[in-house]
Amino acid sequence: RPFDFVVSGELLRSSLDVCVTSKGLSSEEVIIIEYDLLPGAPDEGPSHPHDDWVAGVCMRADGCLVSGAYDSNVRIWPGSGASPLV
Repeated sequence: RPFDFVVSGELLRSSLDVCVTSKGLSSEEVIIIEYDLLPGAPDEGPSHPHDDWVAGVCMRADGCLVSGAYDSNVRIWPGSGASPLV
């Protein structure tokens, strides 16, 4: 399972050597390194694709998702991810 390293409360986005040098730490200091497990990939639900590229997506206040595509269709999806309403 994938994970991220955390050094002194910050995500490690470079080598440990670069991190230690940028923080001005010496090789004699104790450095606390933790790791955080990344969440797994979401389960893929049923797919109801547009017939062409999606041009825009918007989330409405009521939780519905609106998508428009180059197939000249606009679809409104319920928050549950079921089939489009329109």
